[in-house]
Amino acid sequence: MDFYPNNAYSNANSPRAYGFNVRCIKDQTPAERSDSILFEIANEQSKQKSVITIGQLRAITPALNNINSNYENIYRTYIATADSNFFSSPATRDEVQRMINIVNNNRIYKLGSYDTAGDAKGVTLSNDGTKAYIADYENGLVIVDITDPAHPTKLGSYNTVGYSRGVTLSSDGTKAYVADFQNGLVIVDISNPAHPTKLASYDTDEYALDVTLSSDGTKACVADIINGLVIVDISDPAHLTKLGSYDTAGNAKAVILSSDGTKAYVVDYWNGLIIVDISDPAHPIKLGTSNTPGSAKDITLSSDGKKAYIANANGLVIVDISDPYNPTKHSSYDTAGKSYGVTLSSDGTKAYIADGENGLVIIDISDPAHTIKLNSYDTAGYAYDVTLSSDGTKAYIADGKNGLVIIGGIK
Repeated sequence: MDFYPNNAYSNANSPRAYGFNVRCIKDQTPAERSDSILFEIANEQSKQKSVITIGQLRAITPALNNINSNYENIYRTYIATADSNFFSSPATRDEVQRMINIVNNNRIYKLGSYDTAGDAKGVTLSNDGTKAYIADYENGLVIVDITDPAHPTKLGSYNTVGYSRGVTLSSDGTKAYVADFQNGLVIVDISNPAHPTKLASYDTDEYALDVTLSSDGTKACVADIINGLVIVDISDPAHLTKLGSYDTAGNAKAVILSSDGTKAYVVDYWNGLIIVDISDPAHPIKLGTSNTPGSAKDITLSSDGKKAYIANANGLVIVDISDPYNPTKHSSYDTAGKSYGVTLSSDGTKAYIADGENGLVIIDISDPAHTIKLNSYDTAGYAYDVTLSSDGTKAYIADGKNGLVIIGGIK
């Protein structure tokens, strides 16, 4: 028999119980099991003078995946790698509680999911956090009710005709702006989420992959692959007009604006980061560039606008953009997958990466010079984009053919 904190099963070829004493524990909810199991294991190890130090717990927790169902491996790994720093006597209840707190603070788990039927590429949330808007590739725009994250349900959808790759919302939440690949920019009226309707569209000439809006809602900036950055006047949705464009030389994948709306930060696949002055949208001007190793695919900025966080094939790259004429690489972290999307926690201390086949990866960026992996979760699909709930406790993943995946316990 193999004995684990959560189950026991027969395996004739396996070692016996890994040194754990056997005891029966009633079936419990995950929250109950968290405390009881950790106390039981800690107490059994204490009897054998094999108590895990807080330092050892901190050192290994970031490398663990899906801690919620991995208690036995946590402790077995500590014991296997332990040195002479064990406590010489059984741990106190306070010490064990500290261990529990550390584990619980790093425990993430799947809350729910919704199969959008298409190939989910982008995701954004309504201001009140009750709806998720999915750019679902061949399936267009899909609107999902996430009021109960354990049981998300479809509210409505709109076939944008092209291949939806990215989506953002107007400040009042009544319009969705979709980067619709060969179809360019499509504006959808979502005031009635059960029956979204097309308001207008604009052919950006190439293949629209991403879109972001100016703070006043009058301009849309589109990452248009070979065409680079395209700026569209959306002040009158019935009459969209091109204001200007800038050829980034490579393949523009994503774009974000500075807080004052005067600069566009474009990630340009092989060319890395390109900073464009759009204070005169009719005549955009390149300010500076930073070559990020690998293929750059998404970008977000720190709240102070001094750092850019870029998702690329080599993971996360952090660029100092305090001098827009001379942006410089600050540091990087190899996420092991192929990063497609990135967003930050509200306090700017953590980066959440949609890491392709690797799922969700969470990185501590509180010290940009020494980034550390905190946790990860294999979403089963192919993670293309990620956004967070307003309270920072849930991550919403556009997970390719797997649709929308909601991850809890991330804060």
